[in-house]
Amino acid sequence: MVFTKDFVRDFYKVIQKDRVLVLVNHDVDAICAAKIIQCLFTWDNVVHSIVPVDGKEEIEAAFMEHVEGVKYVLFLNCGGCLDLVDILQPDPEIVFFILDSHRPISVENIYNAVQTRIVLRQEEVDQDIPDYEDVFRDDESESEGDDSDIDEDGRKRQRFDAKYLEKRQERRAWNDNRIEVLSKYMSTCHTGASSALTMYSIAFTMSEDTVEMLWWAIIGVTSQFIFTRVDHDHYFDNVVALQDHVSRVSKRYDDIDVEYSMSSLRLSFENDIVADLYRHWNLYDSLGHSLYTATQFKIWSLKGKSRFHEFLAVMGLPLTQCKQKFSSMEPALRNNLKSLIGDHSDKFNLDQNNIFIPTFVASMGYRSKISAVDYALVCAAMLENCCEIDTMEKFHRASDVLNRGDQAVFDRGVSQAIKIQSIIMSQVQFLLSTNAITPAHYFLYAIISEGSPESIYFRSPILLERLAHFTLEAFIASDKCSAKRKELPLILICPLSLKSGKSIVVGIPPIDTIKSDNCRNIFGEVFKQVRQNIQCRTNHNSFDSHVIELMREDQERFLEGLLDVLS
Repeated sequence: MVFTKDFVRDFYKVIQKDRVLVLVNHDVDAICAAKIIQCLFTWDNVVHSIVPVDGKEEIEAAFMEHVEGVKYVLFLNCGGCLDLVDILQPDPEIVFFILDSHRPISVENIYNAVQTRIVLRQEEVDQDIPDYEDVFRDDESESEGDDSDIDEDGRKRQRFDAKYLEKRQERRAWNDNRIEVLSKYMSTCHTGASSALTMYSIAFTMSEDTVEMLWWAIIGVTSQFIFTRVDHDHYFDNVVALQDHVSRVSKRYDDIDVEYSMSSLRLSFENDIVADLYRHWNLYDSLGHSLYTATQFKIWSLKGKSRFHEFLAVMGLPLTQCKQKFSSMEPALRNNLKSLIGDHSDKFNLDQNNIFIPTFVASMGYRSKISAVDYALVCAAMLENCCEIDTMEKFHRASDVLNRGDQAVFDRGVSQAIKIQSIIMSQVQFLLSTNAITPAHYFLYAIISEGSPESIYFRSPILLERLAHFTLEAFIASDKCSAKRKELPLILICPLSLKSGKSIVVGIPPIDTIKSDNCRNIFGEVFKQVRQNIQCRTNHNSFDSHVIELMREDQERFLEGLLDVLS
C-alpha cells in the first residue's frame, strides 16, 4: 500500500521541490484545503497551478491542458475513487498525490506503488481494503507457453491436459472471488476525514499555521456535517480536536497590543442554535427554513405554523421582533435567545442535541460574529449558482468568500444563500402538497416537474442532494408517512436542459442510516448494477457515485430496474 506515513516528509517536502498541479473538487472542504496549501506554496515559493474540476470529465480535460512541465499532481477531494493512471495515462516521471475524503479509495490507487501516493493517516485506513493477492495477479501477463504445443505449420496449439485444466479452473475461481471481494469493498460509499483539516495539520506540524488556516479547516469540517456527509459522532470528534487548536491560538492575543488585536481574526467555541444564517437574516424565516426546526414543527402546514407561532410566544418573542433583521432585535431578546430556546425546547419535543450544534464563530474588531455554519452555507451558495458561469468562475467566487475583510463579497454570498434556503423550502412544500413523493415498495422517489421555475437551481448536484435530504426528513415528519416508509431511501430526479434530454438522479439512504452509520450510501453500486441489468444510458461523471445523469426516455425503465435490484 502507498499511504504516506509522514505527511511533511513524504508529501509536502517532496512536492515543494518541483512544479505542482492542484486539481480541486467543486465542494467547500476541498476549497478550504486549497486555500491552506496555496498559502504554504506562496510562502515556500513553490511553482503551482490550482484548477477546479467538477466531475471526471473535467479531471481529464484539466490534466491534459495543464500537465506540461508538471512533476506532481495533487488531487483534493477528487480522483481517489478512480483508476487515475489508467484514465490519465501520465508520463512515467509524474507522481499523483491523492487527498480525497471520498471512500472507498480505488484499489488501483492503493496498490500502485510507482505513480500514486495517498495522503491518509494510518488510523483512517479502511480495514476492509482487500488484500493485494485477492484483486491482482502478478502472473496475468506471463506467457502460457507451457500449456501449448507447436503444430506442423509452426502455429501454437493449446494443450488441454490435466495441468492446463486445473490452472484454468484455479484462475476462474480466483476471478469469481475477486468479483465478490471488490463488490463487498465497493458496496457502500461514505466520507472520511476532512481534507481541509488534514492540510491544516500539515501546516501545524511545520509551525506554519495561521489563524486563517485554522478557520478554513473549521469551515471544511463544518461543511461535511451540515451537508450530511458525516454523522454527529464523526463531526464531534473533529470539533474536540479543533477546540484544542482554537484554545491555543486564543492565547496569542494575551501578549499583543490592543490595536493589533482589534484588527485580527478571533475564534471561539460556541454551542449555537440550529438556525441557518439567523445572524444575517431574521429569526422567524431562519427557523422556518432550517431543516430540523422546519420538519419538527411541520412548518408547511397550518397546524405546524400555528405551533411554531406558539413556540415563539411561549419564549416571549413577539412576531414583530422575530420578523425584523436579527441585528435589529431588542438586545435583551437577542442575548437571551439560546437560554430561551433551551428552556422551552422539551415542551415542543425539540431534542437539545439537534436544536443546538457545537461549532465555532469568528469575529474581527467590532463586527458581528459569523459562525462556521454560515460561512459553509455562503461558500456553497457560490458553488451552487445556477447562472451560466463556468467552474473556474464559481470556484473563484467561493474562494473570495473565504477571504477576510471583504465584507461586500460575503454579503452578496449571504443573499445568495438565503435565496437558496427559500428555494429549497418552497420546493419541499410543493412536493409534499402535490403528493409527488411516491412509495415504490423498496424506496421512495420524486420527480421535479420540468416546468417548475425553480427546477433550474436543482441541476446542481450539491443543491439537489440538499433538497433530497430536506425532502426525506419532511416526508418522514409528515402525517402521510407510515412507520414502514420511514425506513426507506429516497431517489430524487431533476430534469436537465431540454436540449440535453437528460435528468440528474441522486439517491440517499434511509434516515436511520444517515444518523447512525456515518452516512453510508449504497446507491453508487446499485446504480451501476441497474445500468448493467437493463442497458440504460447513464453518465457516472460525478465524484459522488450516488449522483448520475440519465437519459429522460430511460427514466421509467431505470426505476423499474431499481426496484428489481433492491428487491
